[in-house]
Amino acid sequence: MKHPKLILSTFLVLIISVPGSAQVVFKEGTPPSFSISSKQVIPVETLPELDYDRLIEEDKRRAENNRPFKFGHLHRVNFTLKNSGKWTTLPNGDRLWQLRIHAPEALTINLNYNKYELPAGAEVYIYNDSKKNILGPFTNRNQKANQEFATGFTEGEYCTLEYYEPSKQLGKGVIEISGIVHGYRSIRNHATNMVRNFQSAGPCNYDVECSLGDGWEDQIKSVAMIL
Repeated sequence: MKHPKLILSTFLVLIISVPGSAQVVFKEGTPPSFSISSKQVIPVETLPELDYDRLIEEDKRRAENNRPFKFGHLHRVNFTLKNSGKWTTLPNGDRLWQLRIHAPEALTINLNYNKYELPAGAEVYIYNDSKKNILGPFTNRNQKANQEFATGFTEGEYCTLEYYEPSKQLGKGVIEISGIVHGYRSIRNHATNMVRNFQSAGPCNYDVECSLGDGWEDQIKSVAMIL
């Protein structure tokens, strides 16, 4: 018999930070601040440093107990358009709100929102210091009935959240960041290893290309993996 293997027809990766929330970009765009020459300092919110030795020990115990892989620590926060960041009024009357977040020694940062409500024409972007890792624009099309939202990863220990609000919609947006995930392990490397393991098989698994796989044709087409 051939070396056991699986035919993978579907590979599904789900990264969900808040139940019922997801990020979808409906159009391409560039943060408005990128086209503005300004030396204004953006306020920085610095998160507590992590106890990496303790986290490593906890992760070892999680692995021994066959619990899910943990890549980051969730900091509970309350950053809003009113209590943090900085507003800038543009020459045409539009406004920008910017907040810079620092997670010491983080590999990645991603944000959870307990309130996300934007008026028409408003946009949200998240980007890292190199400005090569840009998420957005997110708009009112990303809103959900429960007002929750979550945005994906930016690489590095700094990221900036930028909210653009048209002059006709001043004061109508609501953004409340409730959690920041301080990524201290590489989820990309872990996913790669998981895929590699998924494409192998143990001695108790049937080779679906051999006769022992006869009668399982429908199931073969539905093999999937959820991370």
